Amino acid sequence: AGGRGAVPHAALAALDSGPRFDRAGAGAWLEHLEDDEQALGEWAARLRPGGWLMLSTPAFGARYAAADEMAGHFRRYDPDEMGRLLTAAGLTEAHVVVYGAPLGYALEAARNALGRRRSAATAAAPMSARTSASGRLFQPDNVAMGVVTQAATSPFRLLQRAFPGRGTGLVAMARKPAARGSDASRGGSAR
Repeated sequence: AGGRGAVPHAALAALDSGPRFDRAGAGAWLEHLEDDEQALGEWAARLRPGGWLMLSTPAFGARYAAADEMAGHFRRYDPDEMGRLLTAAGLTEAHVVVYGAPLGYALEAARNALGRRRSAATAAAPMSARTSASGRLFQPDNVAMGVVTQAATSPFRLLQRAFPGRGTGLVAMARKPAARGSDASRGGSAR
């Protein structure tokens, strides 16, 4: 963290109850938790006043399909719904951005086709097993494939700027209200 702090990568339960964080993040995780409201509340409680929570999830509940079942998702999120959840967790300044068009639609269709073919096996597996396997389903298995994937998708990352508010994923961030009179409430940063 630039020599000014630590970056723990752990389940909340693995950390002692004392630390408070300037930033917390959860990438493609909230949709795997049955009680998402409780999780958001616990994450928000661990932020210092003025701290930010950042997360990504699949977008739009109406798009929930076979790939979500296969991956162990309980749900997908509409942008307005995500904003309400962040506010209910006691956070403010919620920003939610949808991304992933147009390539995300093609990738989602391919994942859903695979999910439909695997539906019998998926239905028998518990959600925890589906969740633990989901991160390995479509990831490059070596550095060279990662580089190739990044290069092949770079034009689509630029193209998605032409489709604001459209896509298959969302990124959200929200802030824990700063304590009155603190550096964070005056625009400074808490350490």
